[in-house]
Amino acid sequence: YLPLLLGRAGLFLAGAFEDYGFYIKPSIRLSIGLFSGFLAIFTTGIWLTDIDVSVIGFALTFPPFAIFFTAFASCGVSQSINLIDGLNGLASGIILLISASLSWICFSFSEPALGIFSLIICASTLGFFIWNFPKGLIFLGDSGAYTLGHLLAWIAIILTSRRPEISAWAILCIFSWPVMDTVLSIYRRRLTKMAIDQPDRLHYHHLIMRTIKFFSHKKFTQKFTNPLATVIILPLAVVPIL
Repeated sequence: YLPLLLGRAGLFLAGAFEDYGFYIKPSIRLSIGLFSGFLAIFTTGIWLTDIDVSVIGFALTFPPFAIFFTAFASCGVSQSINLIDGLNGLASGIILLISASLSWICFSFSEPALGIFSLIICASTLGFFIWNFPKGLIFLGDSGAYTLGHLLAWIAIILTSRRPEISAWAILCIFSWPVMDTVLSIYRRRLTKMAIDQPDRLHYHHLIMRTIKFFSHKKFTQKFTNPLATVIILPLAVVPIL
């Protein structure tokens, strides 16, 4: 566990500074995310060597490319968790689903240490979820989202490295909601010629909230539409995981 916790230290600190009101440029946060990935690779000695895509799989046979790709993937997952952290219970609910799923796979493939670590994340997030949903009494913040995203990404990376019989596509299905939301956000911003590192309010959870407001003729306040959107989204996120 120690290498994983050390690897996320940079992301946690960057997120904490952001949470306390210090502006950190997206490019710097991305660089810190990559550094955290490289640090995790250095401390664990593990990186991706195959993702069940023939062209990329061939490239992953070259260690320099494989190491960079692994760091980029772990950075991307941690960033994606932060991007969906816009509703009470959404990010933590997705983390609950991902950690529980990874734990089940770990125990199914005789990886009890990783399975227990996943359960620790799941249990601690559940304690947070109770206070975060539906009223938002406490929040993950950037530090929480980055940290949990990084740890979950590395559980998946270590698991697939140790157990190549596990399909990389299955792992992608587990992480599908935050990953696809991020991919669509990048595509949308490129399509509108908007900088990809600039925030907007066109994420799926934002659209769900606006749809609820529209059909209620603006009778529902944000205090109601916020958790209701989470209730709508989480069952959708369960489908690819199942």
